[in-house]
Amino acid sequence: MSVKHIFLALLTEGDLHGYELKQHYDQLLLHETQLNFGQVYSTLLRLERDRLISLRENGGADKKIYAITELGRRELYHWLMEPGKESMVLYDELSFKLAAMQVLSSEGFLQMIAEYKKLLISQMQRLTKKKLETPKEQLGPYLLLERSILKLEADIRWADRCLELLQRGDET
Repeated sequence: MSVKHIFLALLTEGDLHGYELKQHYDQLLLHETQLNFGQVYSTLLRLERDRLISLRENGGADKKIYAITELGRRELYHWLMEPGKESMVLYDELSFKLAAMQVLSSEGFLQMIAEYKKLLISQMQRLTKKKLETPKEQLGPYLLLERSILKLEADIRWADRCLELLQRGDET
C-alpha cells in the first residue's frame, strides 16, 4: 500500500499537518488499518526530501503545515493512471499454510479450512454492514468496500470447493 500516494491525494484537497493527515488516512481506509505516528512523519520527511510536498507555515504549537507541490501532483497523477501491480496472492499467510499442509491429516486440513471459512464470513458480514453505512457519494471508500467484499466472496467459494473435495476424499 502506498501511504505516500494517499498523503499526496489528501493534500490535493488542502494543506494539512501530520496529525490531520493521519486522521484523514485512517478515515479514508475506514479504520481498517491505522498508521502509527512514526510512519506518518517518516513518510512526510521522504515526501519533503523528494520535493513532492513543501512545508508551508508553522501552524502554531509547533505544527508543521504541508502542501503538495506541482511535482507531487504529477507523481500522484502518474501513480493513479498506471494499472499497478496486484499483490501476489501466493505470498499471503494462507498460501504458506497450504504449502505446508502435508503435516496435517485430511481431517486437520478440513478443520483448518472450515475455520478459515468462518473467519471469511465474519469479515464479509462486518464489511457488508460498513458498506451499508457508507454513502455512495464517498466513492473511494465505497468502492474499496465493494472490492473487498467481492474478494471475500471468491475466497468463500474457494473454501467451499476445498471442503467439498476434502469431504469426498478427492485430491484434485
